[in-house]
Amino acid sequence: MNLQIEQRERERVVILDLKGWLVLGEEDLSLLQRLLFLLDSRHRQVILNIKEVSTIDESGLDTVVFCAARFHEMGGRLVILDLGQSRATVADISKLSTVSDTYQEETEAVNSFFPDPIVPRYDILEFVNAQKESGHRKSSSAECLSSNPGAARRDWNAWWRARSSKLWFAQWASIPGEATRRASYRKLLRSSLAK
Repeated sequence: MNLQIEQRERERVVILDLKGWLVLGEEDLSLLQRLLFLLDSRHRQVILNIKEVSTIDESGLDTVVFCAARFHEMGGRLVILDLGQSRATVADISKLSTVSDTYQEETEAVNSFFPDPIVPRYDILEFVNAQKESGHRKSSSAECLSSNPGAARRDWNAWWRARSSKLWFAQWASIPGEATRRASYRKLLRSSLAK
């Protein structure tokens, strides 16, 4: 059974999903070529998902160990995902664990490349209180209409003129050959907003 390699990316980390046999021959050579290509193309953060690998022999493990050492030399990391479910012996697993980190969950493996993630803290209650204290609270449309109906109507009309002209321009700009008329449109837009 040939080794199938599917490549995907998650948070700038390349994940190679392996399926089939990782044995001496064409299979371990294709994995070696793919990993060295990724290393040459400056993808230094790679996860090998070997969940669906049915058989791993000594040559396949040596290929992974060699590539993990190359990634380490180049300042990158090669991480193994789902090693426990593969058909490798305990001695082979311990050999691989000394060279590369192993994880059982994909999220843990991806997060291992980002040891100190910065999670922005946002508290909506603090934001509302800060807005009240600073006096920049927006008034509702009902308050605005009751306090000064003429100003609210003028603001609404100006907003609507600007919005409708932007929509008109978006439709107009998509017509081929209309790019030369942009100057006349800008003049029209300025005059409509000045009213």
